[in-house]
This record gives sequence, C-alpha cells and structure tokens, in this order.
Amino acid sequence: MKKLISLLLVLCLCFSLLAACGAETPAATTAATSPATTAAPTETTAAAPTTPQSSMDALDGKRILFVGNSYTQNAHTVMDKGYVLTQDERDDDRGLFYHLCKQKGIEVSVTNWCFGGHNLVETFAEVCPKSTPCGGTSHPAHLVDREFDYVCLQGYMEPEFEGDLNAYLQPIMDLFREANPNVKFVILVPHRAVERNCLWTTALNELTDPNILVCNWGAMLHDIVSKKVSVPGAQQSYYRPTFVISVNADDGHHQNILAGYLTALMVYCAITGESAEGQPYEFCNNPRLNLSFDLEAHQTASYTFEPYTNFVEVFRSKADMLGLQQLTDQYIAQFNGGN
Repeated sequence: MKKLISLLLVLCLCFSLLAACGAETPAATTAATSPATTAAPTETTAAAPTTPQSSMDALDGKRILFVGNSYTQNAHTVMDKGYVLTQDERDDDRGLFYHLCKQKGIEVSVTNWCFGGHNLVETFAEVCPKSTPCGGTSHPAHLVDREFDYVCLQGYMEPEFEGDLNAYLQPIMDLFREANPNVKFVILVPHRAVERNCLWTTALNELTDPNILVCNWGAMLHDIVSKKVSVPGAQQSYYRPTFVISVNADDGHHQNILAGYLTALMVYCAITGESAEGQPYEFCNNPRLNLSFDLEAHQTASYTFEPYTNFVEVFRSKADMLGLQQLTDQYIAQFNGGN
C-alpha cells in the first residue's frame, strides 16, 4: 500500500512538471518570433543624424567676395571702401551680409571688391579706364588672393555685352576657377539695371550652370514700386523712396539700407537654401554693431533733397518685413529653377 501511494505521488509530481513546462513553451516561442522592442532614444542611445549638409555648413568658415559698384555698397550690403585698392584693406568686411550671417551663428569671411561707377569689364581690366582715383591702376593686380568659395558679381551698364551672358562672364569667372575649381557664383542684379532695361538683365535664363545662382533683387524692388507685385500682408504703401535715397538732384537712384538688407538676405538664402521668412533684421538698427546701422540717422543723411520716405516704418512693421521676406523667396525661386 505504501509503495502504491509513493508511486502515485511520483506520478502527480511528473504531471505537474509537464504542465508547468507546457505553460512556459508558448511564451518562449512568442518571444523568439516577436519583433525586438526599440528603446526610446536618449542622449546616449540616439543615432547620429543622417540629414544632408546643414545650411550653416554652406557658409560657416567660407570665404565670399562681393564684386560690384555703388549699388552693392551704398546701402551697406558691404561697407563703402571708396577707391581703396589693396586687398588687405578690403578683407574682413563687416557689412549687412556679414552681420546677417553672424546673427545665425555663422562665421564667414567677406571681401569687398566694389568700386563706384565700374562695370565688370572695367573692374577686371588690366588698366582701369575710369576717370576716378583708381583710374590707370590695375584692380586685378591688387586682388592677390583669388581663392574664394563664393563670388558675387554685380554688373550695371555693361556696354560690351553682346547677347551671350555666359561668354561675357566666362573670362571673369575663370580668374577664380583657376584658384578654386569648386567656386560658386552669385549674379547680383541691381534695381537701376532693371529700371534702365540693361540688355544683360534679360539674358539671365541663359545661366544654366548649377554653380551659378541669380539674385535679382533689382527686379523685386522694381516690381514692387511699379505695382507689378504686392507685398503680402503689407500695412505700408510702397513707393520708390521706400527703397531709393534722395540726396540731391543727381543722386536719387542709389538704394537705401532696406534695399541693402534685402540684397544681403537674398544672397544668404540663395546660398544656404534657407527660407527668407523669419530671418533676423533687427540688427539693421543696431549702431553698436556698426555706426551706419542706425535707421533714423540713415534717413536724415540720405533724404536731404526729397525728404519723404517710409522705409523706417517698413522696418518697424512685422507684417511688412514678413511680406518682403516671402517675396524674396519667390524671386529666388523664379530665377533659380525653384531653388
């Protein structure tokens, strides 16, 4: 009897163990076939980003050259250097373009190669033909370091242009490609060239090289003033003096600091691919950055012949500045295949 009871106890124990093992088996199978659970990203587990090169990388640590005339420097896109010839005095420019980059945490080296009254051929002639203080000298000889990441070329009256914009610009661009084969170019179009319907401004669609960007800020200003386009959400009305100074009977055609900011903004956004919308502009009225960045002082000095202008009010209107930034995006896309 005792042996029978012992046998029954052993059998019960075996059945219990088998039942327990059977209950665990599905759980083990499920665990083996279910997808692994990924832990929530933390500072130590998050994977490194695989996004494309950031917009900051496009300009941070880069060198950019502005070639042009008074339509580039009069409104402080780069600072007026007059007819200073040597490159060391024209490097380290701290105009509106530099300070826009600085506001974004970007360190960029800016060189100003702008000489008032010059077109591109005159600027790069072996001997300057102008009757200005730089006449008879050689601008190219003073541009001893031509290794730039970006070169902005702003023409105006280009009398030697004969209808092939690529061929016209080729010798100038080659000067910089020899120093850096990867250099990129930005073609700046001033409002005065658009107003006067300069032939080269109608040939911009010929520039199909992806290393050439077009910043037709002149067309944007001209279209706003001539009522071809409206500033979205504008609270101000727009007239020529909104963008153009009036110093005397002979100078009512250069741009003011609002136009200078829009020029800098368009170049910045064309290069980086960032939207113009929401970009900073308050620094334009910060004399601590530069004594020339004072809107009221700029108005007093620049509107002595015809005193009316409302560019200060535009700067103070968030709605108007936003609208101008939105238009900037549209004009970049219009002349750069949607970039």
